[in-house]
Amino acid sequence: MAIEDIAYQFGGGPPVSAGTPQGTVGGSNFRYAALDPRNTNHTPYNGNLKYYDHFKQVFKTGYTTNNSLNFSGGGDKNDFSVTISDNKTLSPVLQNGTLERTNLSVNLGFELFKGFKIRSITQAIYTSNNMVPGLGGAGGFDFGRGQSIGSIGAVYGFLNTSPFFDLTRKDADGNYPLYQTADFLSVNSANPYYYKQYASGKDDKIDVLQNFEADYTINKFFELNAKYGLNYRNETARQTYANQSQNLNSNVYAPNYIGVYASENTGEIVNYQYNNTFHNLLANGYFRSDLKEDFNFSLPISVSTQVGFDYRKRIYKEYDSYGAGLGLYPPVRVTNTATQAVVRDYVEPFITYGYLVNQKINYGDYGGLTAGFRSDWSSAFGRGSTPFTFPHADVFLSLSTFWKDGKLGETLPYFKIRAAYGQAGIQPNAFDRFSTLDPGNLGNRAIYSIPTTFSSPLQNPNLKVEVSTEKEGGFDFTINALKGDWLRSINGSFTYWTRHSDNVIYTVNLPLSTGTPNQLTNAMGMGSDGFQFSLNMPVYTSNTLKWDFTTNFGHQYSKITTISGGADIILTSSAGSTSLVLTPGRAIGQVYGYKTLRSVTDTDQNGNRYVTPGNESNYAIVEGRLTDLTTYQMQFANQQVPVMQPNPDFNMAFINSLGFKDYLTFTFQFDWIKGSHLYNQTKEWMYRDGISGDFDKKVTINGTTAAYTAYRISAYYNLFGTLFGPGNNSTKDYFVEDASFVRLRNVTVGFDFAKVFKINSLKKLQIVFTGRNLWTKTKYSGYDPEVSSGTVNSSFDRGVDHSTLPNIKSYQVGLNIGF
Repeated sequence: MAIEDIAYQFGGGPPVSAGTPQGTVGGSNFRYAALDPRNTNHTPYNGNLKYYDHFKQVFKTGYTTNNSLNFSGGGDKNDFSVTISDNKTLSPVLQNGTLERTNLSVNLGFELFKGFKIRSITQAIYTSNNMVPGLGGAGGFDFGRGQSIGSIGAVYGFLNTSPFFDLTRKDADGNYPLYQTADFLSVNSANPYYYKQYASGKDDKIDVLQNFEADYTINKFFELNAKYGLNYRNETARQTYANQSQNLNSNVYAPNYIGVYASENTGEIVNYQYNNTFHNLLANGYFRSDLKEDFNFSLPISVSTQVGFDYRKRIYKEYDSYGAGLGLYPPVRVTNTATQAVVRDYVEPFITYGYLVNQKINYGDYGGLTAGFRSDWSSAFGRGSTPFTFPHADVFLSLSTFWKDGKLGETLPYFKIRAAYGQAGIQPNAFDRFSTLDPGNLGNRAIYSIPTTFSSPLQNPNLKVEVSTEKEGGFDFTINALKGDWLRSINGSFTYWTRHSDNVIYTVNLPLSTGTPNQLTNAMGMGSDGFQFSLNMPVYTSNTLKWDFTTNFGHQYSKITTISGGADIILTSSAGSTSLVLTPGRAIGQVYGYKTLRSVTDTDQNGNRYVTPGNESNYAIVEGRLTDLTTYQMQFANQQVPVMQPNPDFNMAFINSLGFKDYLTFTFQFDWIKGSHLYNQTKEWMYRDGISGDFDKKVTINGTTAAYTAYRISAYYNLFGTLFGPGNNSTKDYFVEDASFVRLRNVTVGFDFAKVFKINSLKKLQIVFTGRNLWTKTKYSGYDPEVSSGTVNSSFDRGVDHSTLPNIKSYQVGLNIGF
């Protein structure tokens, strides 16, 4: 599906013939024609092209069902609990499949003899995902580590499709098109309906979690406790991409097709097999004593000593294979493919063990001190075979104990101050310290080479453990406020914390003479600080109505403190092409870019004026931006500077909980994020193609008001001194937006019929209505101010809206029955 010779009225040269490559200079489809100041976006529309709401076509209504059944009981020396539950969710993205999880949990406890108890907790979990790859389907390189629930890459394509294309329309051959292009428009388009037609996925995952605990209280002083856990997971994901060679769109716009390893559009089957085994043993011995009570000590001192041993072993296995080249007719099997290959056969063992010591001393109710350390060995330490030791300590002082019998105690019955210090380590990954070669094949022979890609950097045997150090201090209090039913008390807490991470591991560039472009190293230090304040108030308490209110207020700031060698690190991640740079002293998530010029006297970083004196009359201020009166382009500086950091000024939550008698409950929560920012790269790429709604906005230039395309599209193309080229896709402050918002996060209403109608055979017959993300107030022009793109679990990719899925608005009805 394509529309040939879409053109602006002016500029771009004569029309080109059908099939001419996109962006041909001199053709009517040449996108730079949008920069012609004679073109406006409010010319009467005489074409036969309907506009379509792609969001309505892609985002449907999904549903979730939850079922749970629990049996429990026991006696003086035993107890049991059995729970069976099932959760099934239909994807709201084209309703393309479901994610279902079934869980069986058995909890058994016994006291075999006095003081000796054992407990067994067994869980068996089956998870099935049949969503389409690209629309939430499972599978992929390292997917078995459990850091992602599925791929959603097809969302990016429809956001880059021009609105006059109907995603649901099929071509003359009866198939959905993948690439819907209109010359210079929709250059990155991809139709998710094509994915749904030609791709399918099936992921089956079985988790078995077995935990044993034995506890022996020898006497009032000594206790022994041991816990052993075994987590086993087996997962198989299969992605099938049907033969697409009969699809007209795929052939005309070759090589446009979907797949993973196939080199042409004849389809493929990809099989991923993952296996995780995790063992954990934790053994502790405790000594506890109240010295005054047990040994007639003169002071009210109590002590507790803990000595423990911790052992963990994890084995991750992955086996990936594919068959490429499927026929047009069944059977669809790997044995029916033209070529087969194994792309990964990987085993990763990891062992760590260590011991810990804690000593706790309390002086009555007045205060206490706890201090200790843990030392760890690890198979990832490589040359660093010596253990790493991490200390910790905390102290508290209950000041209210000193005045509990006085008048101050009647108003302030509880006031405690506290402080803590601690260190923790993050170990290198299993093979990061072991220099290895990348295996490969040359014909039918195995070959080995030095790692030469960013995703496979050169290992470093001298890697140190990342060490995080945290300090915090704060206080907790209770104030007796009013008498009667209203505001009887106010409970609050305040915490200030600061955290610093040293020897953070990251991949950095190496000189070309080394033979590999990247190497893992202890590249940087990171720091953060912040505070958290919370209040909880029983606003009203009576026999019929109870109203509790809680509010939380927090602020934090994270930054890069040091970088080894002092050079900035430019992130090459999946947060689009935004200029995310790690710089000492700057915030994590700092975006660099080009600033909008606001005055004819603006200067560059060397103090030189952009507008030469005497040429001021060639420019005017339009919407607060310096604009060239000849080209109608807004002007941007040609030197990069910091333009945005995403850390908000504060986060707040307001939680209300109301209960009427014992049968009606009502809770709701508002979240308020103030001062956060997002770089709207989604909008930037819509500007590139001229498909943003902003192009309808009129401005006044040279005394005439119109929706000039040159003005809007210059936000994508312009840098001072150039009409186009160097400014293409360059990060600019124009696309930085305030992402502050107020959101109604949760609303829950529950009504218990068993309590109202006195149903004796039932303890509970409660219907519960729940809504989430129901309402949002924001100035952000994207579809969700609470998104951020980037690498999964990345500490650095923040503040960029790069075709990201929004939060889901959901409604739920539940029924709780108790016997």
